[in-house]
Amino acid sequence: MMRILSTQTRTFWCLWVLFGAATANAEMILYGTDTDSEDLLTINTSTGAGTNVGNLVNAASVQGLAYDSNTQTLYGIDAAGANDDLVSINRATGEATSIGFLNLNMARAGAAFDPNSNTLYVSRPQGNELYTVDISDGTPTLIGSLATDFVSGLAFDPATNTLFGVDHGTDRLYTIDTTTAAQTEVGQLGISVDNAGLAFNTDTNTLYLSDITTVTLYTLDSSNGTATSVGALGFSNVAGLAFGASVPEPSTPILMSLGLTSFLLRRRRSSR
Repeated sequence: MMRILSTQTRTFWCLWVLFGAATANAEMILYGTDTDSEDLLTINTSTGAGTNVGNLVNAASVQGLAYDSNTQTLYGIDAAGANDDLVSINRATGEATSIGFLNLNMARAGAAFDPNSNTLYVSRPQGNELYTVDISDGTPTLIGSLATDFVSGLAFDPATNTLFGVDHGTDRLYTIDTTTAAQTEVGQLGISVDNAGLAFNTDTNTLYLSDITTVTLYTLDSSNGTATSVGALGFSNVAGLAFGASVPEPSTPILMSLGLTSFLLRRRRSSR
């Protein structure tokens, strides 16, 4: 005979499902870092306009950005120190926390995260190299040499396991072999860029590029590299880009917690 669930049990499961849905369906936001103001930004993908989230505080020059969707962690490569370091960034406040020193010159570095293999990739224009970086302590491991000199933007498409890179010396889009660092040209951007940031939106399968020369956000055609202007960023030196989950409104977890607490208290009283 089918057991009829109590009102309290039904309430508990409804709250649990709602909480899970809110977490799983978090909106993807384009984050950026401006190395002039030393701030974390959110960027409107329809207009290109950036909005200040907050100062990075402990990181003065975050170049590459990458987002780990498995742990909802936003990583950055801070190229301001003597050794340069890997940092995690609070998406709600912008505050950066050092994870570990890279012990390499990471000026104009690009970064991208592969959620399928939990791998952080970092390009190093100062040595024309591609690395993996240990997200627990910042230790870099060399994959190989890049064929072009200034790959400052990286982005990863997890559906096709494709690592994209933009070189601001050649103004071209490439795919990069993650085991050898070999590059395959996709096509010319059609614009001249400098210190380009790159990000891939998994919701729309769209590549986005930031450029400090034109101070503009672009979309890139992943089949031929062609850039299309979205709009002015409003910040002069946006060097890092990454898509990440939006930060839940403060009221959401509070309401969920109150609902679950109320449920548990009623269960406890009814069992006496």
